This record gives sequence, C-alpha cells and structure tokens, in this order.
Amino acid sequence: MVIDEMNDERLLGQNSIDWKKKNYPGQGFWLHIIKRDSPRSSSLAANKKGYFYFIEIALIAMLLITFFYAFSPKAEISYLSMQDINNLKQTGYGTLKFLDDKNVFSTYIDPAVMANSDFAKLKMYIEAGLPSTVDSQIEYAQSSTVCYSEAGVSGGCGLAMNGTKADVVRADYTYSKRPSPITIHLFLWRTL
Repeated sequence: MVIDEMNDERLLGQNSIDWKKKNYPGQGFWLHIIKRDSPRSSSLAANKKGYFYFIEIALIAMLLITFFYAFSPKAEISYLSMQDINNLKQTGYGTLKFLDDKNVFSTYIDPAVMANSDFAKLKMYIEAGLPSTVDSQIEYAQSSTVCYSEAGVSGGCGLAMNGTKADVVRADYTYSKRPSPITIHLFLWRTL
C-alpha cells in the first residue's frame, strides 16, 4: 500500500499491528505491516487450529471408511455372485417359457395322468436350452405336496441332490393348459 504520510492515527493506533514506513528509491514510500501476536489472539488461534485439525481428521476417516466399503473385494464378489444368480434365474425361466411357446410341454406332458408324461424328452429339451456350464435338476409340482422328479417318480417336493451345491437357483414356471396347473421347478447351479 503506497502512502504519502505516516500521520494517520487510525493506522498507527491499533494494538496488534505495527506499521513501518520504508522508503524505496524511485517508488515512493511503502507501508509494511508487521503483525504482533498478543497472548489472547494466539490462544484463540490455537483453539481454531485444533478445531480445524479435528475436522480434517474426521473427514479423512469418513473418506477412508467410504472407500473401504465401496471398493472392498468382498462387496464386489458379493455383487458379482448376485448378478450370476439373477442371470441363472433368468436363463432358466427363459428356457422354460421358450419351450412352452414352442408347445413342447403340451406335446410331452399328459394332461390326464401326469405319470404318463415323457419325462426323458422333457429333460432333454430343457437341458438343451441351458448353457453347458450349468447343471440342473427338474421337478414337476402338481400341487404343494405332490411332485414328480425328472425321472417321473412321484414323491414329496423339494430339492434332493447328492452333495452340497453352494449357489443353487430355482426358476419356477407354471404350465397352465389344464384345469390343475403344473409348476415346473428348475434348479440350476454352475458346474465350474
């Protein structure tokens, strides 16, 4: 700040700032401000400094926690597993719907007596519509208690598998071209 005189009482009368007039040849007088720290102002500044330090640490901690949960491998694996389960379910349902649209069920399911249906042909068509990396088990439910296995054996409903499969998905399709509809339960899992 360039000034002509140093007699301004407003500038000289403040208690925490010293003013110094310096002459630079060819440039006139320049006013240099030298700040003095009073004990009261330094403790107030220290309190503010601690407060801002706490806020900085809190923000950094929140960002680290957010990045940990958003980009952790477990969340990504879980998401991919869920996507695979949904894809398997859609594949199974799509296969059953396609076979119904092509009248495969009406051709090989006996509407009068379910035991007379051609279960081998049904299994062949259903497995032909699935990818080679997917294994399946089929169940035909006439009611909530009477079911037929993929081999045509009547019995209880539910998945009866040898061994334990981790991610088994069930796709249901109801074939309703008769008075009592048949629900086809298609259990799917990855073989790889």
